[in-house]
Amino acid sequence: MPISCQLYDQLEIAAMHQKTVKICTEGALEKHVKIANLIARNGIEYLVITDGETFDLESLQSFEVLDQ
Repeated sequence: MPISCQLYDQLEIAAMHQKTVKICTEGALEKHVKIANLIARNGIEYLVITDGETFDLESLQSFEVLDQ
């Protein structure tokens, strides 16, 4: 299921301001990261973090901005 436009907007703002965020994905992976980019490939949207690792946005379970 695609993520909400509101969540996508929050991810874009965090990326633009280089905020540290906590993401939790399916499988209980939890990481504190900075978002480098949001991309779409073959109809699937991905979050790219600064080390180049990518996460399918549909796999995100939660997202929290840590730097306020």
